[in-house]
Amino acid sequence: MPSQTKKYWKPVPGRAVSPRYFLKYKANLFSFDYSSAVDANYLNNRTYPDFHLFQGDIYEIPFEPEGFDAVFCLGVIQHTPDPERSFQCLAKQVKPGGHLYIDVYRKSAYSRFTWKYILRPLFKNMNQGSLYKTVVAMVTIFLPLSVILVKLFGNIGTKLLPVADFYTIKLPSYAVRKSWSILDTYDWYSPTYDFPQTADTVLEWFQVNGFKDIEVYNGSNGVIGRGIKI
Repeated sequence: MPSQTKKYWKPVPGRAVSPRYFLKYKANLFSFDYSSAVDANYLNNRTYPDFHLFQGDIYEIPFEPEGFDAVFCLGVIQHTPDPERSFQCLAKQVKPGGHLYIDVYRKSAYSRFTWKYILRPLFKNMNQGSLYKTVVAMVTIFLPLSVILVKLFGNIGTKLLPVADFYTIKLPSYAVRKSWSILDTYDWYSPTYDFPQTADTVLEWFQVNGFKDIEVYNGSNGVIGRGIKI
């Protein structure tokens, strides 16, 4: 492993328990992130003995090629310096007959006029602490207004304010909804890199990297792609 890798424990071979959604599939799960987000991930999922968590670089994944039955990368590729290269690095990890699942922000004429791209130039020079405080203040002010806007305009009402809203999702409380809004709004305005892609581009990535039974379509969070390694 690279010297920069942070590892919380050694993998335990022969065990088959993975966190949350993977648990019922008896997956042996490996997960990594380049940022300190691994610390929160560890605190949330440390009780699962076959969840192997480390800090690492998507361009230097510390495993032999073609070693995984399935590789998932959701909400990440568009935030890397070179999304196509990131896809290639993930594709190399999939064994023949294995599956690769990704999503990436959708590139469209409309997307450039969403709040995160309109306001991001105002926030790009802020340090993380100041940006977070600004986001909390924005959510505190604007989120209550979404109730009125949704009643007036339906789902479109959730897109009229410069904060992320989860009004249409049944969450257990307003506090949870506000917490989700803060996290997602921060994600809108904080990325150093943000490179949306078209469905045609994602399809080409799968084809060039040797996948079959490819499905690429526009989903609620952008372009979703999946395929089986030849």
